Amino acid sequence: LQWNIVMDQSDYINMTVDNAIQNIWMGVLFAAIVLFLFLRDFGATMAVTIAMPCCILFTFLIMNVLGITLNMMSLGGITLGVGMIVDNSIVVLENIYRFASEGHDRFSACVEGTKEVTTSVVASTLTTVAVFLPLGLSGGIAGMMFKDFSLTIAFLILASLIIALTLVPLLCYMMLDEEKVRQDALRRAEKKPSG
Repeated sequence: LQWNIVMDQSDYINMTVDNAIQNIWMGVLFAAIVLFLFLRDFGATMAVTIAMPCCILFTFLIMNVLGITLNMMSLGGITLGVGMIVDNSIVVLENIYRFASEGHDRFSACVEGTKEVTTSVVASTLTTVAVFLPLGLSGGIAGMMFKDFSLTIAFLILASLIIALTLVPLLCYMMLDEEKVRQDALRRAEKKPSG
């Protein structure tokens, strides 16, 4: 009895896993660098840096519950979606940062800052989900081919919404130094020429 391996998909899957992990770490790193350059606050940077991996882990949990396996299409969806998951967190974080710079205490900055942008963040997320979800739920060959890809992106973006509205304000409450934010805002206001 002789047998030969005709085709081995594990090489491609391992390459896809490696690319997905590399994209995740690069996305987290570059988002942290850009946030730190603009906000110049270590606590705000750490809030988003912690939120991004939590969002991806939450997506893996949803995939497990719904029986979506880690294949080339679902990993491709995660790789593509990594660039989109930070958007909601940055919108919430920036508004909390603005409230803190205007003189609000830490708790009210987190609560009111999140409350003010909740509608716009939800609307923005649902418009993106409305593109991918129907494709993942459609029938036929296209539905079979793109189901894992589309559903993974949709769940990743929905997870980013949940994380942005829950975990990011909590992390900002724990890590944001509102006094430093307020002093930075005062220094920037003094540097602006009065017109």
